[in-house]
Amino acid sequence: MFGVNLRRVTLWLAASFFAWATLIFAAGPIRALRRTGTALSFWTGGLVAVGAFAAFGLWEAAIALGIVVLVAGSFTELEESGVARGTAAVISLVGLLATAGLGLALWCRVVQQRPLQVVSSWISPLFEQAKAMAPAGALDEITVKSIVYQTPSALLALGLLTIAVAVMSERSWIRIAGSRARRLTEGSEPRRWTDLRIDDWVIWMLNVGLVAAFIQHGIEPLRWVGLNMLNVLGVLYFFQGMAVIFKIFELFRIGMFWQMLFGLLLVLQLALIVAILGVADVWLDLRTRFTRRPMAPTSESSSGE
Repeated sequence: MFGVNLRRVTLWLAASFFAWATLIFAAGPIRALRRTGTALSFWTGGLVAVGAFAAFGLWEAAIALGIVVLVAGSFTELEESGVARGTAAVISLVGLLATAGLGLALWCRVVQQRPLQVVSSWISPLFEQAKAMAPAGALDEITVKSIVYQTPSALLALGLLTIAVAVMSERSWIRIAGSRARRLTEGSEPRRWTDLRIDDWVIWMLNVGLVAAFIQHGIEPLRWVGLNMLNVLGVLYFFQGMAVIFKIFELFRIGMFWQMLFGLLLVLQLALIVAILGVADVWLDLRTRFTRRPMAPTSESSSGE
């Protein structure tokens, strides 16, 4: 019993470290903790971990860990209750927005300021630091106002990344949880993330977002709504594009090292192209085309001829 508890403590420490250092990579151990324990122990542990950061004045780390616990924890909680994965993701993201909105409203009441003023005061110092570090003129066309108005989509994109990391890394973290938890990774074939497909109707939301963001209609609030839609949908189709690429890697048996190297290149340099590939997959069904590709003749069949 002590060994199992020690493993869970280790997972909480790993989650806390990753939340402080990278934020989204805490999602893997968080999902493993929820899947291998009871709801009561998980949510209690989350409150204790977040409270510990807050007690030491590490508010950024406390907020980061709180976001991951809320998103990955509620997503897994809903899945464990039999809710479909897509529906669970939507509900957990809505919960994230609602919690952030409530927290912002309470803080605005405390400081007696409007929400836009509060968010601007948080973002301005970070933006100035980014401008100082970026090449000259690289961020001149970006304003604090544009960042503030796109904060909702940034929060949703963060939630989507958290869910993606949680799903993709859960098996490794569950194994760390101990032999009694390994049954969760055995017996049934897991749903592979390379089979991810965004529902076809979502493409029409992308079209609406493009029209709202780039048509000269003169309605500024509608433009910001469109940009937020594009930001979120861009992340979704980026995931679908990555699923297409890594499915092709699997079919051609590309080694893990090269997969990781190409994946890093795609994320850092070619994210927009990957998202466009994800959109193209809606119509072209690229994975099916590659799966049905004609197999090259083997040496035995060639010699037989």
